[in-house]
Amino acid sequence: MFDHGRVSSCQPRLHADRATWNRQLRASPVRIQWDPERSLRLAPLPHRSLQVGLSGEAVHRYVDEWLVRLTDVTPVARAPGTG
Repeated sequence: MFDHGRVSSCQPRLHADRATWNRQLRASPVRIQWDPERSLRLAPLPHRSLQVGLSGEAVHRYVDEWLVRLTDVTPVARAPGTG
């Protein structure tokens, strides 16, 4: 995981010091963090979701190499009985 990605906050058990973490984060095209989840009414939920941010080389590879297909699911979401 850490070949190209870095966690978005300094973790003492993973990083020697804040300066090293900051240097590694700036050089990384992928950032990883856990985000709190919220309901549709923005109330906090008791779990978190993984968020992965892409920049630089990772964006280009995602768009040009890794992305296979896009599917518009808007009609499914608007269908009766789905909300």
